Amino acid sequence: MPPPSSRRFRPDIEGLRCIAVLAVLAFHLEPRWLPGGFQGVDMFFVISGYLITRLILDQRGGFSFTRFYVRRFWRLFPALSTTIGATVAAAYFVMSPADYRDLGASALAALAGVSNFYFYGQLDYFNDNTLVHPLLHTWSLGVEEQFYLFWPLLVVFAVGRLAPLALFGWLAIAAFALNTVLAGADPQFAFYMMPFRVFEFAAGAALLVPTAANAGGSPSTMVAMPNPTTVGTPVTVSNTANASSTCEGSSAVMVSILDPSATVVDQFEVTPDGNGDWS
Repeated sequence: MPPPSSRRFRPDIEGLRCIAVLAVLAFHLEPRWLPGGFQGVDMFFVISGYLITRLILDQRGGFSFTRFYVRRFWRLFPALSTTIGATVAAAYFVMSPADYRDLGASALAALAGVSNFYFYGQLDYFNDNTLVHPLLHTWSLGVEEQFYLFWPLLVVFAVGRLAPLALFGWLAIAAFALNTVLAGADPQFAFYMMPFRVFEFAAGAALLVPTAANAGGSPSTMVAMPNPTTVGTPVTVSNTANASSTCEGSSAVMVSILDPSATVVDQFEVTPDGNGDWS
């Protein structure tokens, strides 16, 4: 039996993501069915913080920023562009000219990774008629993409110098405090903007510390990142998971259509032998 790898399919995480996407779907179909269903997005952000941080730390051959961003692009853009193309094509036959122009603007914002900024200035997520904004769900993709811009830098350049639990823990606490304060003054800004969502990503990353210990590693070996001046050279990182399975990938494809927010498609790939490969 091959040794367990942290890059293997995690059925427990896939199950959590299934619960999250069903909650979001139910909320958008009819808010009264599940009033708190929108919090499925929060679950995705926590899971994404865990998986992306693990991905960075698990680059035993040396972490490459170029490779990371190229892989993120090719994991996100095909599903996103397909979703936007299908939506724009279908909406042509059912939307009014004014609503169709708004859809075009939101499509451009989604492709540029700034949907959260666009919708912040356009509508109240909880009170406006979201049915005329079929790409509203891409706001979370904007948050995710903006998270990708700074998080690898933080992990590579800071984690090797600071205690990981302290780094992720205090970052989560600080961001949550900012979110709580701003929610009273401008709840929409706190809802849509990435800096006030960092506490969720950081909370997921903090879970790596006990996970590494349970898998036979340690926080110190888990965060043995390369020196910033030698990124690309071999580096030893401990295993961070102890689970493997097989998967046909159908749920990942389904979620990419329902909500291409990268927290499903971005870290899962089906290999030719049918095994799930987390990357």
